Amino acid sequence: MKGRNAPENDSIPRVQPPWLKYDRQVLRYYAYFQEHVVESRLENYRIRPVYIYYYLADETIYITEKKIENSGIPQGVFLKRQKVPKVIGDLSDHYTWQDLNIAININIYERIFRIYDCDAFTKEFYNYMDCALN
Repeated sequence: MKGRNAPENDSIPRVQPPWLKYDRQVLRYYAYFQEHVVESRLENYRIRPVYIYYYLADETIYITEKKIENSGIPQGVFLKRQKVPKVIGDLSDHYTWQDLNIAININIYERIFRIYDCDAFTKEFYNYMDCALN
């Protein structure tokens, strides 16, 4: 007599949904954008560094700028956490982690960000997914 098969447990899904699989996993990119200065004769533009956070669980992007005291420039949160469309007004196509890479320009709401580096976890994630970083 053969042994009985163990009952199949349907409460644990075989393929985890992204919100469960990537819970609390965030890709961090280092970027900057160029801001034109019209108030000063001494400078034509400013380079402003930012951090771009990509949340894998829900494919949202959060952009923040490190605050520097007494700089005279409003700083802090640049873009609240949201799905960012590739083209303004087209909500069907938004940025995913495959669209982000090192040494590329990314257009977010008509502002061009240049991604120049990422953190160690992001590099490991790209390596695990067999996607090459520039």
